Amino acid sequence: MSQVKSSYYSRGEEDSPRIPYRLVATHQHLITTCCDHLPVDPAFLATLIGMVTEGEVFYRYFLQFNYTYYVAASQPLYRAMKRLRLEPEEFCANYGLFAVPYVFAYSRGFEGRPEELYQPEMAIYILYEYVKRTVERHNGNLKMALGNYGFLGNYPEYRFKKLSMNIKSIIQERWNHYERWKEYYTFYDLWQPFQFCAPG
Repeated sequence: MSQVKSSYYSRGEEDSPRIPYRLVATHQHLITTCCDHLPVDPAFLATLIGMVTEGEVFYRYFLQFNYTYYVAASQPLYRAMKRLRLEPEEFCANYGLFAVPYVFAYSRGFEGRPEELYQPEMAIYILYEYVKRTVERHNGNLKMALGNYGFLGNYPEYRFKKLSMNIKSIIQERWNHYERWKEYYTFYDLWQPFQFCAPG
């Protein structure tokens, strides 16, 4: 991925009320570095930072949904939580700039402390696998993957149509921001799609 020039934010977009350019600009070097090491979509990362975690490096959000419907109902996961001496609020929370779910990280072999997921250089690899899994569940539908980001389960297309307007509006708002970021990165020849294959 090309390096961002010093004039990257010189067109005045940082003053746009539609996208938090200033917020994401703070982490632009990190986004660029991630995209240099893995075939990840910079617009997706920018949307997560701008809309989900709001640029908070030490973001942590407990999802009761994940605990109630997955961990509490799964003996292996519940036992794992106890073995790791974690509380539900720790085991079922999302962490860091990329809001990585601890439970998913655990499913990929991670058994460290939740605070370790605040490190972007570790979290980006888990994010890559998490988005890949979520996109596959939605048959390649990146919009639904972005809308479901942070949850262990998924809202399939048929269920999405029955959701409350509040949930649907959140999913649509995330997608609107993603499309604007994609246009932005494409303008500067910095956009690349997710490529779900073994990184080489």
